[in-house]
Amino acid sequence: MAELSPEEQLQLDIMSADRAVPGQSLTNDPDSPLPFEQAPQFTDLATAVDYTFVEITEPETFHNLLDAMRNGMPVLNLAERITFEGFQEGLWNPDLMLQLMEPIAYMLMTFADKANFVPIISLDEEPDEEEELNNLENLIETLKRDFVPGNIPKEIKEKVAELEIPKEPEQRSLLAPDVISEEE
Repeated sequence: MAELSPEEQLQLDIMSADRAVPGQSLTNDPDSPLPFEQAPQFTDLATAVDYTFVEITEPETFHNLLDAMRNGMPVLNLAERITFEGFQEGLWNPDLMLQLMEPIAYMLMTFADKANFVPIISLDEEPDEEEELNNLENLIETLKRDFVPGNIPKEIKEKVAELEIPKEPEQRSLLAPDVISEEE
């Protein structure tokens, strides 16, 4: 078999991908549109932020988010997932989805701060030594210039103060003997 040129290989990859045919959404039944094909539930940032805060502070969701951050899930990945799921559910449009990324990331970082651990913000490619030093210096300057500890809105601080932070789960060895209760 003859070797394909890069353009031919790209075309072959595009054609063999398992995805919708272009224009397929135009053939969907207009009487039952998908949630994101309808008018969004939220159109302004403030109400969307309030709604999202209430949703992610539900005890089960809150504990799952903390566990994910403790286990190394980056804050920005979680924020992206939360906003994208809201878009898919028809809660907001793509523009509002992007605007929500920052406030949700700050909420998640505030949760981690309340739980006394430092979350991973983002998993970028490994920077070289010089780039890492420049990034660190820029970050330090930005924090010195912009960070104000009391800058978090009072309502968010009060809601976070009310949340019960679960203890970090104990790491038990797989080789440790099972604990037998005294009842047996």
